[in-house]
Amino acid sequence: MNGRADTSVSSDRVQKSYVALNNDEKLGLLNALRTDMGALMTEPIRLDHTFTAPIGVDVKGEIWSCVEMPDSAEFFGTKRAVRVDATVDGIELANVGLMVTGRGGHMLSISAKLRKQLGKEIGDPVTIHLHRRLT
Repeated sequence: MNGRADTSVSSDRVQKSYVALNNDEKLGLLNALRTDMGALMTEPIRLDHTFTAPIGVDVKGEIWSCVEMPDSAEFFGTKRAVRVDATVDGIELANVGLMVTGRGGHMLSISAKLRKQLGKEIGDPVTIHLHRRLT
């Protein structure tokens, strides 16, 4: 024996262990396995970032019902999509994705239903407040 513990685990053993977990434990495990740029992210990160921008992002000549976040790649440290908890003009949006713009930034989709709730149209400004980063 070489004095080292055997750290190999069979996939069958892992599957049986996972099945034995209750739903809260499974959710905790899955949350712990979320990754961002290869780094393990075990807990959401608190944010307190607010910006105002118009609804409408030009994507390949079409105007999408999205709001572009200024300097987002620098803020998040990635050009990949991220998930956040946010508010749009005070309306809570939980676990929403900030998609990549294709120009190195991020944008938040504003659905027709949300625009109606807000009483806003394409071109109108909205204030976005980011509360937590989830990925």
